[in-house]
Amino acid sequence: HSGRAADRGAGYIRSSIGLLRKLSAEEVDASARRDLVRSLLALASVEADRGEAESAGERLTLANSQIAMLLQSEPTSRDALKLAIRADVYAAAIAGKRDPDAAAQTYRKALLGIDRDFPSSSDPEVLSLKAEALAGSGRIDEARGIESRLAQMGFAGGALLRTRLSQ
Repeated sequence: HSGRAADRGAGYIRSSIGLLRKLSAEEVDASARRDLVRSLLALASVEADRGEAESAGERLTLANSQIAMLLQSEPTSRDALKLAIRADVYAAAIAGKRDPDAAAQTYRKALLGIDRDFPSSSDPEVLSLKAEALAGSGRIDEARGIESRLAQMGFAGGALLRTRLSQ
């Protein structure tokens, strides 16, 4: 049952990506472009979970091209900066299975982006990304500390981190 639900969910995401890609071919506002990136990243995550690393990588490439456009038009947008970091974390997680060195480098890039763009952030989304990047970098105790802080805040994120820490 869960496989069929995942297939349906992936189908819905693919449909929304198709529509959003048509829209993004035209001149669209940043909000629509951010929605496209979120959909691409969601589908990349689903595909990676299903062992479809090549498809997930293609989605990440598309997401990164859209992120570049966002950052060109609004270089200080916190949403665009978070999406760029999320794309790095996803790319590192996917690369980790094939190329641990590339994954480590990408996790470091994500951590540098977090430290540069979100110093001392208490944003749960940023903290969740930081915990994942720390865990991927082998800094498990630091990642657990952030995950504990997120739990105290009532944040339900961190599924990737919980998976990594339970292995």
